[in-house]
Amino acid sequence: MNVRHPLVVVSTTVQRFLGAALLSAIIGCGGSPVRQIQGVVTLDGQPLESGEIQFTPTAGSVGPTAGSSISNGKYVVPAVEQGVRAGGEYRVSITSMAASGRMAPDPNSPTGQRELLENIVPDRYSTGSTLSITVASSSSDNTFDFPLTTSSAE
Repeated sequence: MNVRHPLVVVSTTVQRFLGAALLSAIIGCGGSPVRQIQGVVTLDGQPLESGEIQFTPTAGSVGPTAGSSISNGKYVVPAVEQGVRAGGEYRVSITSMAASGRMAPDPNSPTGQRELLENIVPDRYSTGSTLSITVASSSSDNTFDFPLTTSSAE
């Protein structure tokens, strides 16, 4: 009588699973390659001192939302697995928080108050953004500059 030990069966199953996982990692999933994107964000002609930029896939595009901090007007989203995909279309939103000059109660502050922050980037570029980009297939064509204005006339 030929009886196989249960641990041998599990071991073989685990080996097959790990082999398939390794092969998938080596070959990849066949999706679009990720691309680094970078650029400059200005507000009324001046580099945005600090802020955040976010790229959200639009309908029909795949991939995660990606983003970066903005420092002295510059941002870079590296080509990592959680980054933007070649050929993908993305909605862009930009924020920059600054002191508002208004105070609010804060029981944790020694003075009992704290200064409120506000987004200095107009809504049409942040929560209600109409900005969008399409990431090029070439890795050299992905610089996106955003010249923002505070005036409502564009």
